[in-house]
Amino acid sequence: MLSVALLLLSTITMSHQALPLYCVIVAAGSGARLGLPLPKALVALNGVPIVRRSLDKILSACETVHNVVVTAPLGFESEFEKLLPEARVVCGGATRSASVRCGLTAIEQHHDPGAEALVLIHDAARCLVHPQDVRQVIRAADECGAATLAGKVTDTIVTSSPNQYAGEYLDRGTLWCVQTPQVFRWSLIRRAHETSPEATDDSSLVAAVHPVRIVESGHANFKITTPADLYYAEASSASCC
Repeated sequence: MLSVALLLLSTITMSHQALPLYCVIVAAGSGARLGLPLPKALVALNGVPIVRRSLDKILSACETVHNVVVTAPLGFESEFEKLLPEARVVCGGATRSASVRCGLTAIEQHHDPGAEALVLIHDAARCLVHPQDVRQVIRAADECGAATLAGKVTDTIVTSSPNQYAGEYLDRGTLWCVQTPQVFRWSLIRRAHETSPEATDDSSLVAAVHPVRIVESGHANFKITTPADLYYAEASSASCC
């Protein structure tokens, strides 16, 4: 079970118009690589659970929030309800993509998004995302229909042979590390999940049916996966968040 979704219905005032914004926060990786006995989303970062930090970051980028729905890991619904009292809690799926679809379905069960509405998808494990970057990726999706936050690759990247010898060295000037949040028109994300249901992120699904604009992240936005990541996130949140 890789993920859980946290959803919210919101309205964002853009530079030229206001559009309804829905949000799915993928929040329930098992956290096995952290070596802790609870889901990653519930791990405290300087006293504040990761999923709470991620939700707060997204909400701080939104001018108005109308509704929040949380899809929690099976068996942890009550913990999420206590942690996020403003949210309606439902259960997620067995994979990341399945949890996103649970989130989209939950939205449809309670609202009627138009084709032009925006859907923001974010990994809770990127709980240090900066509100300014969130707003920039929303604006980009408002303009072109699909956008993802990403960071430029700074290391040399090389493919490998089966016996671990260096293969092709890639031009890092054209390479990016895909991050979240990612924002899409409702019609695009629904179509993408119908035609290609499984992927490690949603921009790769949408890119098969519509161009996705890259928005460079201007702030630290790494994903908490290992104990070292948690250590650096604690230091970063203590100093700047």
